Amino acid sequence: MRHSFAKAGACVLALGLLGVPAMADHHEGHAQHESQGMPEMSPEMQAMMAAWEKAGTPGEQHKQLAAMEGNFKATVRMWMGPGEPTVSEADVVRKMTLDGRVLTEHYTGNMMGRPFEGHGMLGYDNARGKYWSTWNDNMSTGIMTSWGAWDEAKKAIVFDGEVSNPMEPGTTMKNRGIARHNDDGTETFEMWEPHGPGGEMVRTMEITLKKN
Repeated sequence: MRHSFAKAGACVLALGLLGVPAMADHHEGHAQHESQGMPEMSPEMQAMMAAWEKAGTPGEQHKQLAAMEGNFKATVRMWMGPGEPTVSEADVVRKMTLDGRVLTEHYTGNMMGRPFEGHGMLGYDNARGKYWSTWNDNMSTGIMTSWGAWDEAKKAIVFDGEVSNPMEPGTTMKNRGIARHNDDGTETFEMWEPHGPGGEMVRTMEITLKKN
């Protein structure tokens, strides 16, 4: 939250500083302001504006996200413990928003015999050089946040995530997600979570997506 306020404040500051000299010119005289045009920015201001523009301009990673738009059928396998997983089906609708910056995902299906609805967002932060994702659904009042990067060995984007721990209020649980595009045109997403006294990461869910 503090980071969001800082970023918003920096944007407002940048826009405000651009307007300050113009307002000063206006008070000195409307004719003088029009004849001079926009005042020249300082090198520091130019560098700051260039950095913000670079960070906010969609790039190659965002084009890859745009290729993931569409309607999908999902097959979901969940492991509650040793043995065979439970299997369910779901529908997924993806759409790019914010002028090609963020891929939204709306998920409808069933989980443990109950209607399930979820919403996710996926993006790429140019400044940090990492993918990010959020997820929330109708079985929780919280949100899962994750940061990821391309793993060449796994040929996948590996996300490290965090979500509230309902068993110990006020704490969080770590998880890992692996998103992969397969040669047969499908996508798979695996969720791994810590289990047991040693916190060994165990696969608890696998979603296979096929475009309609």
